[in-house]
Amino acid sequence: MVEPALAVSASVAAVSLTAVVVSFLSDVVGRTGFRVPRWPAAAVVAVLLSGAALRERPASAEVPPPVVRLARPPEVAPPPSHPQPASRYTVVAGDCLWRIASRVLTTAGGAGPNSAEIARFWPRIYEANRQIIGDDPDLILVGQVLLIPEV
Repeated sequence: MVEPALAVSASVAAVSLTAVVVSFLSDVVGRTGFRVPRWPAAAVVAVLLSGAALRERPASAEVPPPVVRLARPPEVAPPPSHPQPASRYTVVAGDCLWRIASRVLTTAGGAGPNSAEIARFWPRIYEANRQIIGDDPDLILVGQVLLIPEV
């Protein structure tokens, strides 16, 4: 990529050099009796000179793009695999009643519940904790301690 300042400098130099070359050629050719039209000759010389001056820099001379560093998201503790005490669960970041129900219903062998089982169980968790959670079951807060009904 050619920088704008370099392009302007090369163009000015090409035009100046073109004027000198065309004047010189006109004098030389004028002595022989052959007349060279000045504008087409000037245009040809300007194009040739500016093309040579404005060649792109080699790839090794390219300026690398700026490095953008993204902020790392805060580390979140992994959710516990089971409720801490058998009948209570402390909400961690990323929890929802569906995920909590899924964790509670997961067997010790690691077999997960199906969607229908989770869909039946999470409303029971909500009803047992309506006083703590409030009217919106989608709004649970990190650190809330929920009572877990028996499965």
